[in-house]
Amino acid sequence: MTIGIRSRGRLFATWLLASSFGAASVAFAASAPAPQDPGPVAPEGFRFERLEDAIKIEPGVRIEVLNLFGDVRARYGGRDDVLGLLSIAQQFADEGPEVEVVHRQDGDTLRIEVGVREREGAALHTVPEPGQRKRADLVLFVPDGRALGVRTGDGLVQLRGLRSDATARSASGDMQVRSIRGSLDLASDSGDLVVILESLGLDAEQRFAVGSGELQLHLREDGDYAVEARARGRIRTEYSLEVGPTGRDGARTARAVLGDGTTPVRIDAGVGLLRLLRKPSAEVARMAPEDDA
Repeated sequence: MTIGIRSRGRLFATWLLASSFGAASVAFAASAPAPQDPGPVAPEGFRFERLEDAIKIEPGVRIEVLNLFGDVRARYGGRDDVLGLLSIAQQFADEGPEVEVVHRQDGDTLRIEVGVREREGAALHTVPEPGQRKRADLVLFVPDGRALGVRTGDGLVQLRGLRSDATARSASGDMQVRSIRGSLDLASDSGDLVVILESLGLDAEQRFAVGSGELQLHLREDGDYAVEARARGRIRTEYSLEVGPTGRDGARTARAVLGDGTTPVRIDAGVGLLRLLRKPSAEVARMAPEDDA
């Protein structure tokens, strides 16, 4: 087994130890267990590499992440002009070129991409080859006010505590989103989407779309929302909806105004279950990340 660990910039050990992703990584890279408990053994030739980076990012710069090799998690990173980036790459030594995580400035956009190169100096291929076992998972610590865009293949998208707008697209990955102070635009073709939505008190539009997956949207019970939904599957709700007739395409429209209706919510649900739920405000507050208080 080959394990390589390189670190650049500041450390993010606190979050790493607190998350299931980090716990698994720490356990895997930790010192040898006691003889009576050999623990999991990595396959021969397995390569593991952890990179940490701190990237200067000016105000007004948007962050765009392309990772078709694994998951993307994003957390609030504070008020400094620094983006924290943690990546954990895994692959077998006989699988050819190593998976890379690169970042570059492209005008007013900071692009972070995961891919492989056929040889040194060649272009980065960001689409995995069929059957390959290479993987790279990313954790970003996003500074205040920097808009974030994420794209994955079958990897999870998890956003928590951001103080900026965020968009995310995935082919089949699930999405878990909560405590975002900004507009959201999220879509997954066949993954599930779970969102706990803040009541922003602003005209910040929230858009959610799924194809065949389930969409579960939790709204604060003291929030102000104007909900417009279009769904071809079943709808379950904990508040009153005005539901229209079924159209030729099999879709129904549903509307509701909660509170003052300040925050517009647009939903496009496919054939999966659409669940519209009310979340007690005190519970939402307890779920907020500590650094988002």
